[in-house]
Amino acid sequence: MKKFAVLTLALAITGCASQEMRVKSAEYGGNPVNVATRYGDFSVYEHPSRKRLAVSATLADTLKQGAVRGLTFGAVSVQPSEGAYQEAAEAYIAQTRRLRSCRVRNGYLLQAPVYEFILSC
Repeated sequence: MKKFAVLTLALAITGCASQEMRVKSAEYGGNPVNVATRYGDFSVYEHPSRKRLAVSATLADTLKQGAVRGLTFGAVSVQPSEGAYQEAAEAYIAQTRRLRSCRVRNGYLLQAPVYEFILSC
């Protein structure tokens, strides 16, 4: 429940969470795994019953992104690209034995700073 609260807080900091995002957050629940990539650290949530991953910036990075956006009145965005989030998803797959036969099939932005990736296993 604490980890769900962290994801919800991250979304609240970056703006109001959409109804879809609130539903998705409730579906994922569970504890995130922090994954380090060349683009920074990310939190990865594995869907408990579907082959999907939700990847978000860590809370610290979300706070930094919000501060930069606020200080520049929205002129500067430091949110990583979709490729950075996908790299985090792939790193999670590589370190999770039961998912090693899986590949990222598709990914899309749920709501900044969270991407969802559909896996093919």
